[in-house]
Amino acid sequence: MKAARKLYNVSCIVSVLFYTFFTTSAGFAELKTDSVYPASGEMDRDLEVTLTGSGFDENTRVSMYIDAENRKAIIAAINTQSSAYGVAISDGKAFLACASYDEWSSLQIIDISDPADPRIIGSVRTSGSARSVTISGGKAFLACGSYDEWSSLQVIDISDPTAPQIIGSVEIPARYVKNVAISEGKAFLTCGGYEWSGLQIIDISDPAVPQIIGLMEAPAGYVKSVAISDGKPFLLVADGLQVIDISEPADPQIIGSVRIAGAKAITISDEMAFVTAGNDGLQIIDISEPAVPQIVSSVRTPYVESVTVADGKVFVVGGRGEVRIIDISEPAAPQIVGLIDNTLVYWVRDITVSDGKAFLAAGNDGLIVVDISEPATKPRSIGSVEIPGSARSVTISGGKAFLAAGSGGLQVVDVSEPAVPQIIGSIDTSGCAENVTVSDGKAFVAGDVSGLQIIDISDSANPWIVSSVDTSDSVEDVAVSDGKAFLAAGYEGLQIIDISEPSVPQIIGSLGTQGYVEGIAVSDEKSFLACAECDWCSIGDGWWGLYDCSKFQTIDITDPTAPQIIGSIDVGCSTHVTISDGKAFVTTEDDGLLIIDISEPADPQIIGSADTPRNAHGVTVSDGKAFVATEYDGLHIIDISNPANPQTIGPFKTPGDPKDVAVTGGKAFVADGLGRLLILPLPVEIETVTVSSETSLTLTLPAPAMAGYYNLRVFNETENHELISAVTFDPVCHSADYNPADYKISLSELLRVIQLYNNSSYHCAPDREDGYASGDSEHKTCVPHDSDYNPQDWRISLSEILRVIQLYKNDGYHADENTEDGFVPGQISENNK
Repeated sequence: MKAARKLYNVSCIVSVLFYTFFTTSAGFAELKTDSVYPASGEMDRDLEVTLTGSGFDENTRVSMYIDAENRKAIIAAINTQSSAYGVAISDGKAFLACASYDEWSSLQIIDISDPADPRIIGSVRTSGSARSVTISGGKAFLACGSYDEWSSLQVIDISDPTAPQIIGSVEIPARYVKNVAISEGKAFLTCGGYEWSGLQIIDISDPAVPQIIGLMEAPAGYVKSVAISDGKPFLLVADGLQVIDISEPADPQIIGSVRIAGAKAITISDEMAFVTAGNDGLQIIDISEPAVPQIVSSVRTPYVESVTVADGKVFVVGGRGEVRIIDISEPAAPQIVGLIDNTLVYWVRDITVSDGKAFLAAGNDGLIVVDISEPATKPRSIGSVEIPGSARSVTISGGKAFLAAGSGGLQVVDVSEPAVPQIIGSIDTSGCAENVTVSDGKAFVAGDVSGLQIIDISDSANPWIVSSVDTSDSVEDVAVSDGKAFLAAGYEGLQIIDISEPSVPQIIGSLGTQGYVEGIAVSDEKSFLACAECDWCSIGDGWWGLYDCSKFQTIDITDPTAPQIIGSIDVGCSTHVTISDGKAFVTTEDDGLLIIDISEPADPQIIGSADTPRNAHGVTVSDGKAFVATEYDGLHIIDISNPANPQTIGPFKTPGDPKDVAVTGGKAFVADGLGRLLILPLPVEIETVTVSSETSLTLTLPAPAMAGYYNLRVFNETENHELISAVTFDPVCHSADYNPADYKISLSELLRVIQLYNNSSYHCAPDREDGYASGDSEHKTCVPHDSDYNPQDWRISLSEILRVIQLYKNDGYHADENTEDGFVPGQISENNK
């Protein structure tokens, strides 16, 4: 009896444990997506897919958005013991110059024979801070700087990569070195410190005893980089390129130069120098005549840091990891053909390319390996237009975008055709145009130190300034309501302007507030301010401005001549505010998006927040979603249907530093901070999701606006998980367009279709370039040729061949499901193909 009772008790315990484990596992399974099938479709039709993963239930939602970053291309990453500054590739290995500000720096040697699985196989500590590395003759040459003693060039024997040894070094009379280049038994070292700046020439014919044999001084801090071509150093200084004659190494001489503002890095290939120039992007320079170098072309790319050349392409990397791939087969007409945005790292210092892979020295993130074997440009936007100045703010009205463009004043862009936006009007504004809002045929521009500008836009092609209002401090933002303009006026706080007569605006009220007012919104006779209180404190011998950014303030403007602060709440460094449905949405520099309940204006309460990877700038709200422009990180779309627990449902990487966003007609209009208006497709939430089990979902992905890789995100009220580049939607090209598929039918492609027509019938032939062959055959299991549509009978008729000739003669075509054959003559925007 006791044994039976004991067995019963054990079985009960086991049952309880089993039940507890089962229900706990089922109830708290991590929400995750593992795979999707099928993983490809065509952009002109919906695609039914099955998602597999875990944690799926009736609350699971799914969104789809384009992978503008092409993150799938990042195939590996490996951390190093200190921050990676320089990278070189040799014999299946990556050599990283790694610097540290505390204990030590090093050369790290990484086996990259399997690029998807890099492994550190050797390292050696170095004195100073390793900044650059180059490989020559079985040796690694490191340029090492130091903040408290002289820098050096260090020579390291790498014949045994698992046990590298320092075999020689020479001190350099400078504390900050930039890079090192090797040519004909000499090392050329650039130094950019304030004690000494210039070029050092070092004899390395005996690597164990390197000797300085020449030097050339440059203005303090100005030297940036050096590259060698045909025995001549090409030296970058802050304002350009200099060509140095070293026939007498002890007395180097400048023999040619060209001015390039903001020059930073250089590489040389086939008598062409490729120079990164800060915000001016890539400059391509003909150096076939070294005494008279000539700029032959340029490509605008933002914030470029490093550059390398391989296989007829230039690879340019921006500081935060964005790699642009530029075809230079025609140096006078370079073309961006690839784009990879690396959101995994904070800063990239150097790049080199080998065997279809890019290797990035990614600071504290070590080495990043990127697949560049397929450098096709990934779509980034529905449309874009470059504007003068710097895009700071955007608002949409009547099919037009109005941009506050910094030094570019007010820019008016026709966006009625989003694929081809066009600037149709502009006007200079005194000062720097920071923000703009539109009301009753007028644009109200916050003009920084120039106050408020009121501009008549009834004729948008010819805007004109009606009047202006001077303020004693900078105007950062403007809101308009009920015949009044409300200004976020810096340290002056709130300014209220009567604009009932736009030609004679009058300041009728003002209110000093705590701190510097950055943003303003108005709702229900209340104004809401984003404020930053700035305190100054002394540190050591210098003065440092420290932000104690603290206040979101509610102002009663029932009597606009006597506004009153009625409520406030501490927030982070706030930058922008918008109001929707009794809530204020505030962007901050530290905490991303804050959602504040203002139903009781005297007692605002933070009820929700959504972190963003970097500082949040601008925000707008539409259809239950908040659209947040974030510093150098693009547009983040946040579901706010549950404001207490907002969920990010889709990021969209942009090339610049987005400052503001407006949303209308299912599209986002982004002022990207670099002189561009971008028009972006919005993430799509899938309307119907069928939960087959906890591990399986079925759903139909809608036909997208453009071809490319698409990410899928599963989310609920508490969790979300992203499957990067889950699905590919291929562009719809005509069967006749195959060499290359470029939305144009060439003469040779047309003749090929005529050949099929002349032979009465055709069949499938996978071994042929276009996939078809003339003549009758049983091989008809492929998709019929697009020229064969009326009827689809494996024969091309006279009317059908005439249709192909029509597409050919119009110098282009694009897909259109409303036509009989699915195509129409004429080209469209590159991003819409």
